[in-house]
Amino acid sequence: AKLYLDIDGMSCASCVSKVEKCLLSVFGVSEISVNLLTESAEIVQENVEVSELIQVLQNAGYNSKQRITVEHNQARIWIACRTDLAKLLEISYSAVGSLSPKVKLESVTTSQNLDDEVRRKIFSCLFRETESLQRQSGRAGWQIAVLSVRLASVEGSERTVGRRGVIEALEAAGAFAGVLIEGGGLADREGESRRADKSNKLLVRLCASAALAVPCFVVSMVLSGVEPWASWLAQRVLGGHVARGDMISGLLAAPVQVVVAGPLYVKAWRSWRGGAPGMEALVTVGTSAAFGYSCLAVALA
Repeated sequence: AKLYLDIDGMSCASCVSKVEKCLLSVFGVSEISVNLLTESAEIVQENVEVSELIQVLQNAGYNSKQRITVEHNQARIWIACRTDLAKLLEISYSAVGSLSPKVKLESVTTSQNLDDEVRRKIFSCLFRETESLQRQSGRAGWQIAVLSVRLASVEGSERTVGRRGVIEALEAAGAFAGVLIEGGGLADREGESRRADKSNKLLVRLCASAALAVPCFVVSMVLSGVEPWASWLAQRVLGGHVARGDMISGLLAAPVQVVVAGPLYVKAWRSWRGGAPGMEALVTVGTSAAFGYSCLAVALA
């Protein structure tokens, strides 16, 4: 059976290789497909506990969670397009029918038969697909439906027609589509929402780093060579133990090294603890050594 994991923290091909190695070390796992772009892994396994896979990845420094427990043979897909209902139904049946004779569109639930909460969530997800939709006339002119699709492996081929295959077929036909999970919730398409949230957090950390690093560079590399700033920065403070310029630079650099880079240290520690240090371990060792040596040099100056 297949299961899917969302994996947080992969940043390069080395991470992909390490994740594959960790997952393949678990007894019962036969195949692994790791996607760096979507930060996910498709795992072919037999009688493997998901918690065991998550623990193995955590020991290696990666946080993970299960996306879909198993590739069931049933899927509920929402579809939306700016057309009439007849065209939406035509797209649905033709797109699903083009995949394989064993993939069946069992039922179509149109908008008027959907719960208000489901409709609201579908439109919410739909408007996240493209900014231009929000500048159009809201829900007017949009047709939505929920498709109940029976999935199947294609005989004589290694390819499995799953949820992603159905969604791609619908999008190729000109519609928007996504997975409708049980309970009416909406599964983010390929983790876009999760990646957007991660990108926003990284952007905040980048801006904070720049706000501190740029003044630090100006103080230590520019003003230190320009009078009268150079003399002012060279003055000893704190009882004559340290130059003013060194103190300012240290106060600006310390938050970047300790606070902004904190998540990198956490990840590096987990990878060391798991016996599989990666790029984050190399980066933290290098930057910590440089920062520590600078502090020592200032203290002994």
